[in-house]
Amino acid sequence: MKPGVYVHIPFCEQRCYYCAFTVAVSPQLAHEPYVRRLIREIQLSQFSEEPETIFFGGGTPSIIDGVWIQKILAAFPKGAEEISLEANPGTLDQAKLECYAGAGINRISLGAQSFHDEDLKNAGRLHNSADVFRDIESLRKHGFNNINIDLIAGLPNQQFDVWRQNLANIEHIRPEHVSIYMLDVEDRSVWGRRESGIPDDLSPRFYMEAAERLSRAGYIHYEISNWALPGFECRHNLKYWTNVPYRGFGVSAHSFSRSA
Repeated sequence: MKPGVYVHIPFCEQRCYYCAFTVAVSPQLAHEPYVRRLIREIQLSQFSEEPETIFFGGGTPSIIDGVWIQKILAAFPKGAEEISLEANPGTLDQAKLECYAGAGINRISLGAQSFHDEDLKNAGRLHNSADVFRDIESLRKHGFNNINIDLIAGLPNQQFDVWRQNLANIEHIRPEHVSIYMLDVEDRSVWGRRESGIPDDLSPRFYMEAAERLSRAGYIHYEISNWALPGFECRHNLKYWTNVPYRGFGVSAHSFSRSA
């Protein structure tokens, strides 16, 4: 099996309260120097074969100009069959989507996290539920037929009825892929630095409800946090779970090689 590639774009508009990833809340003028050095890192690397998958994660890859995404992809050998990009609702526009489609990106992972505005506000998210629906409609209009939606189960003060409505929205939208993560508060996050911990007693109940509902809706539970309609399993994620080599580029990215 051919290797995968992960590309880290660390920039965010603000740090969400649960986030412990390597991110930078930086002005737009910081984007170009980072991208140019990232491209140089890629150019200095040797590829024995073209990657099968490329995954842009972050951070918020959709926060930078779409032209930069095109330039990054142009630095890799051609032939990737699955190219994914993580996006935050409210950061997409027509120009970016046209750049993505033109560059060969064929999978978008939309970080909705919840369809309930109060949940989003409490978690430090900048978007609202209307942004999620608007972006999904726009993605479909631009021909993207492989969309993932991220949800977080067990956000503070999240009610079970609200969680069930989140799942009802998934059933209505019917994205090709759904990722559900139980809230895990790490010390490096805003919530983790607070004196009192965030209770997570409800997360397993929320998770089990999601597993049952998604199964009935025709989704395959192919990996601990991921469900997909048949044929839409994330090929890049599967490389991590099956010990297939992958290369990481950008700040905090790591690689895996069987020969190392």
